[in-house]
Amino acid sequence: MNSIRTIQAMRGIAAIAVAFYHVYIIARQVSPGSSVVMEQLARHGFMGVNFFFVLSGFIILMAHEKDIGQVDRLKNYISKRALRIYPAYWIFTTLYVIAALMGLGDSDFSTKPLDLLSSYTLLQISPDKVVPPLKVAWTLFYEVQFYIAFSLLIVSRRLGFTLLGIWFASICVGLASGTEAVDSRLLSPWNVYFFVGMAVFILYKRISNFGAMIAGAAAACLLLYYFLTYNLDIHEFHREYGYLHFLLAPAFGLLILGIAGLEKTQNWSIPYPLQFLGDASYSIYLVHSAVISVAAIVLRKIGLHMHDSVGLYLIVFASSVIAGCAAYLIVERPLTRRLKPAMFLKASQVNS
Repeated sequence: MNSIRTIQAMRGIAAIAVAFYHVYIIARQVSPGSSVVMEQLARHGFMGVNFFFVLSGFIILMAHEKDIGQVDRLKNYISKRALRIYPAYWIFTTLYVIAALMGLGDSDFSTKPLDLLSSYTLLQISPDKVVPPLKVAWTLFYEVQFYIAFSLLIVSRRLGFTLLGIWFASICVGLASGTEAVDSRLLSPWNVYFFVGMAVFILYKRISNFGAMIAGAAAACLLLYYFLTYNLDIHEFHREYGYLHFLLAPAFGLLILGIAGLEKTQNWSIPYPLQFLGDASYSIYLVHSAVISVAAIVLRKIGLHMHDSVGLYLIVFASSVIAGCAAYLIVERPLTRRLKPAMFLKASQVNS
């Protein structure tokens, strides 16, 4: 199936929402106890993660639907996913580690061999809870976990669907019973978004114009209800209101279904800048936080603060996004193109 332009644009929107949120978080850390401009809007930006997880479920099934039950395609699947997530991540993580060890940033991460190995592989190899050097990488542990789970579908359709069904049911039971599953990456309700994303792709293939409009309207109602009823940060949302995952997962799923469905039925044209932000979304996600932190330090040294100036807030936010776009053009895209032939991948596969 050809790429869906609105899906790519939504990836970019999800990434910049997280960047907008992290300007708020870092401004609050630099000026503790102070109120932050745009706080009421910015503190919802973490939902870019929720949004992106649903998009990931959609994209993986779209890209690998024909691989399901084809065990001979497992190697290509692994190569494709590894190329997408690891090379750029390794470079940016290594640069951050070097800078932190030189005293140029926070070194609030463990340098124990197993902890670093966990951080670089994005697999829980260490027996301890791992805080990766790039803090945003906590979401990538979930991504890689989902990639591994999806590979079961490629090995065996029946086995894969059975085990994924058991996994989903276990997540629901854990949350409903109020157990400590919320602290387990395997049983965390964050995983629900991937399942919703896959379900949305199945519905997308059959969606009509009217169905897409209904989906979009339903998404708007659910999201409006959330915004009018709750004003939570990410920790409150996940730990105290975990059941809201089962509100936002369908809400973002319906939003994706509505927008992508309308693109399909009405042949929407998406502006290039939005598509480019989607292309650069991974680099934006990986580097924005470091850029914001550096900007906050520089501003503080010259007597300026992000927390009380809308102009500075927006300048720092824009700078972090621009830096991410530059990282994509200078590092991620050339690196992917260079490694791609060695991993026997076609050019059209890389941005899936």
